Amino acid sequence: MSNYNLRRIKAPAYEPVTVNEVKAHTHIDYSNDDVLIQKWIRSARELIEGYQHVSYVPQQFKLILDDYPKDILYIPMSPVKSIDKIKYNLINNLSIEHPLQYFFVDLYSVPARIVPIFGGGWGDYILCKIGGIEIDYTAGYELYAGVTPGPEEIIECIPEPVKQAIIIYCAWQNGNREGEKEIPEQFYDLIRPGVIYL
Repeated sequence: MSNYNLRRIKAPAYEPVTVNEVKAHTHIDYSNDDVLIQKWIRSARELIEGYQHVSYVPQQFKLILDDYPKDILYIPMSPVKSIDKIKYNLINNLSIEHPLQYFFVDLYSVPARIVPIFGGGWGDYILCKIGGIEIDYTAGYELYAGVTPGPEEIIECIPEPVKQAIIIYCAWQNGNREGEKEIPEQFYDLIRPGVIYL
């Protein structure tokens, strides 16, 4: 998929690992760096999600396209829980929210897919040359379709290699505060098998 941008429009309310888990691994026994560790955790999670095209905790995204998809549109950041809005930005500075019932939305595939029903195509509006289509959607782990569990239950669903990678990243940050060393290869070894290709 080309000519698109992805923005996070609602950040997650919690992270896959806790500050205390990182502190236990790195043997940090004081609280002065708790805020800094929280930032490391968020940075690690965002790096992993961008690398794998996966959303591990519930958050909302805006997918921005410059033109109509040719047919099936694959949605980055799996698993997708819901398509919330599809909006067309027209050349005359008007915007139209396109009814979701005009599309078949497959949330069970990885990655999720959207295709117009009845072969009717995506539309014939004259779109803005940049950012003509905006798709708002929610992505993140859940126990099963249609049910949103609590944070503890979602964290239990997250693969252990991902949580280990986050902790390794934080340990690397703690020992590399001058920013002179590269992220250890072990970090990528843990997350590489989870990459989803669009």
